[in-house]
Amino acid sequence: MQSEGENLELLLTTHFPNSGVTQESAVPAAAFLARRPDWRLAMRIITYRRVEWAIDSFAPYRSPGVYGVFPDLLQKAREVIIPHLVRIFRAFLSTGYGPAIWRQVKVVFIPKPGRNSYSGPIDYRPTSITSFLHKTMETLVDRHLRDEALTLVPLHPNQHAYQAGKSVETALHQLVVRVEKALDQKETALGVFLNIEGVFNNSYYDAMCDALVRHGSEYTTVRWIRPPWRAAWLLRPSTDLL
Repeated sequence: MQSEGENLELLLTTHFPNSGVTQESAVPAAAFLARRPDWRLAMRIITYRRVEWAIDSFAPYRSPGVYGVFPDLLQKAREVIIPHLVRIFRAFLSTGYGPAIWRQVKVVFIPKPGRNSYSGPIDYRPTSITSFLHKTMETLVDRHLRDEALTLVPLHPNQHAYQAGKSVETALHQLVVRVEKALDQKETALGVFLNIEGVFNNSYYDAMCDALVRHGSEYTTVRWIRPPWRAAWLLRPSTDLL
């Protein structure tokens, strides 16, 4: 019989290989120097109206991060806090820096539906809950990528993730259409299926940032997504199994 701590450790090592609670390493100040193009881009991406839009895009009472800041708190105090958030977000984006307290992640493990038992770590799905202040910043950068970089260099049409109007259902529909067409024409349909276990948990930041560069994303944005302390993201496991 394992203790609660041992169970959580097993869940973390299974779903987040090589991750854990770490101390942020020292980074040379030169790594955070902001150039004029960095500030110009930050001022274009982050405006009062866009921050207001990003805050309003959240459901008021979604599960908060480690420090309990609900979106409703940001929405009710918008007139007071948004001018300050605009200045803070612009500084973060232009320098590539973000406070460690905003980067802490609370991980909650949710039982997967339809399982006969829940005795192993793969029977649970991890949900990472981050600060809504950091999520606001992420939403602004995401909008910028969709409106500009991905407009000029779109994702492959056969990719059904991260594209509006596409999902698992549209991917399955595309497959079924091809199979039905082959059957109608008395042909043979050959399908090859590849399942990559833990694909998102094991994706490398370098690979994601290389893709951003190929799609024309600016250095400023890529540096913010993969800052010098990337290895120091903090994982705080929740003791709750929802």
